[in-house]
Amino acid sequence: MSVLPLVYMVQPNRSGNGKMSLLRLFMLLGVAVIVALAGRPAGAATHGVNDAAEMFSAQARQSATEGISAIRQRTNIDLLIETFPEPPPEVAGAADKAARDRAISDWSRQRARDNHVYGVYVAIIRSPGHVQVEVGQQTKTRAFTVENASTLVALMLKQKGDAMLTEAIGYVDQMLARNLNGGAAPARGAGGSNGAAGSGATGGAGKPAAAAPGNVPAPTKTANSNHMGIWTCLIPLGIIFLFVWFITRLSRRNQQNPGGGYGQ
Repeated sequence: MSVLPLVYMVQPNRSGNGKMSLLRLFMLLGVAVIVALAGRPAGAATHGVNDAAEMFSAQARQSATEGISAIRQRTNIDLLIETFPEPPPEVAGAADKAARDRAISDWSRQRARDNHVYGVYVAIIRSPGHVQVEVGQQTKTRAFTVENASTLVALMLKQKGDAMLTEAIGYVDQMLARNLNGGAAPARGAGGSNGAAGSGATGGAGKPAAAAPGNVPAPTKTANSNHMGIWTCLIPLGIIFLFVWFITRLSRRNQQNPGGGYGQ
């Protein structure tokens, strides 16, 4: 909305209804906010389990989601686990194993960025079997280290089905508790998060061989908190309704006690 329409809407008219024009402005702003919030895409989850490859049972997914939410509530660190039936085309078309590993790392990093993950991201490719772990730069300095990421990959590859999911969440929870030692987790979105550590392993027949971790750029966007989602919607609406109520009161008072108009 340009400045001219705003000026036109708030300027008083000869009938003394300037306040009412302002009221209409705030009503329009309220509608705009509601439409914007309603029109926002569902948004990628910063934490939880996205089992696109259907590798886990519904009960395991539910239990894992609850466990991950508890971890996030205690540490303010994200853990997102995603499964895929097969790698994307840019990975599948890699010329050799080294190129494929780089492509998987880049792709996993992008997935973490797209999902606004600020913490630990795990990608599991069902065929060919591969587990990739990406850890944010700030998170790896203390909460979940490069060594932790490598160990997580090795532990997950020893398991199958629901046990893989249980092993991952249990280990991440254990390491976060130990590394943080009851202290505060790194602040989300703090400066210096310009990199990530990644670790992945792959191989045939579901028995991938270990791979050394490497350094890759990390997401720079701050993660959105699902717990704050409802307040993100309610707070702007509450402010708008307070403005509307206030202007309405002023308008009624102005109608009851009209002041001088133009030309007087």
